[in-house]
Amino acid sequence: MNRLSTNIFRRSDALKSKPDTSAKQPFRVRTGFLILILSASISLANAEPQNQKNEILAELNAAATRVETVKASLQVGIPHPTAALVQWTEALVAYRKNPEFLYLKGYQPLVPLYFLLKSDSDAFSLFVPRVYKVFRGKNKIFDTSIDIDIALIPQDIILALKPLRINDTDHTEWKLAKDQTAFELTVKDKEGKILRKIIIDSSEHVRYQVEYNDAGFPYLEIWKDDWRDTGSIFFPYEIKMKRSLPKKNELVLKFKEIRPNEKLEEKLFQDTFPKDAEVVELKESSG
Repeated sequence: MNRLSTNIFRRSDALKSKPDTSAKQPFRVRTGFLILILSASISLANAEPQNQKNEILAELNAAATRVETVKASLQVGIPHPTAALVQWTEALVAYRKNPEFLYLKGYQPLVPLYFLLKSDSDAFSLFVPRVYKVFRGKNKIFDTSIDIDIALIPQDIILALKPLRINDTDHTEWKLAKDQTAFELTVKDKEGKILRKIIIDSSEHVRYQVEYNDAGFPYLEIWKDDWRDTGSIFFPYEIKMKRSLPKKNELVLKFKEIRPNEKLEEKLFQDTFPKDAEVVELKESSG
């Protein structure tokens, strides 16, 4: 690109010594250059990324294989539903891939426990000291209508934390993203149902994904930015989640320190919820 531009400028300089043609020739050169760019863009847009597809999928799946656990310090942000405000809370998170487990503890200055969320075997418990209640239920309850607003949706946080993996049985459709600097993948199951759409940048990092529900509607968007090398894996230090169904919900994670593949302490798995707290079993709303 630089070489071609230099040649054009040199040609324009040379034409200055020919007064009879200087008014027309630069226009021809610039027009030819624009046609060249347009042709290249069209070819790029129509090209199937066959040469890179296997490499990208292999790298995605290798990264997912390398991660067994994640421990991190971070800030959890809950955007205000109507105003441009975000409520930030300091937090610690621990995630285990197999069997799947999530621990998220929030705290603030002078408040050692602001919330405590655990998810194990597709069931969660959330302790909120301010109201002194423990909310419990199956993770899938958040995919139905419930009578209470909870911003800490465990399966959304798990999806945001764990590296994405494309199964061998999944079908992928590839095209260039609109800005032509990344690939957009549509992932379908063997029956042709859309599971998710992904945008992968030139560094082979997933910077955006949208998840689809069983009815075929997009329900959750995840943005992953500020990718850094943690020593054994690359990990996004800023993640934003935006759920649209069945209720709108947003959550932001900004990481301070990430330690992958460290053994999780046994105390994280113990039942540390207060025995005298009111327990609220969440069920699908009848309305």
